[in-house]
Amino acid sequence: MSEYIDKSEAVGEGYLQDWYISSVSEDDEPVWTEAHIEELTRDFIVIPKDTPAADVAPVVHAYWIYQKPYDEYTWRPYICSSCKTHGGKHRTNYCQSCGAKMDLCPPKRDKNGGDTDV
Repeated sequence: MSEYIDKSEAVGEGYLQDWYISSVSEDDEPVWTEAHIEELTRDFIVIPKDTPAADVAPVVHAYWIYQKPYDEYTWRPYICSSCKTHGGKHRTNYCQSCGAKMDLCPPKRDKNGGDTDV
């Protein structure tokens, strides 16, 4: 799995001697022109190697399933397609139980109520 970092902890101050550009000969010092320095300051930020990984999890995408109420006392007709728990009376942007982002479209149904291959 990829490692993610917290930008506020990662960005540090860099110095020109921290960067190494390979020169033609291994014995020669790297040549720093004004163009090199300008490119480095424009294109790079410094991220220290010991920056701790951020605590992140992949986003789970799901949709609300409408379940017809059994009677007038059923007040939670929506079910999360990811964790199958009742969400509540209203469709929210996220599942309160598993945290899934509700941005998928439910599958299309045929006349008999089954899923269709779209």
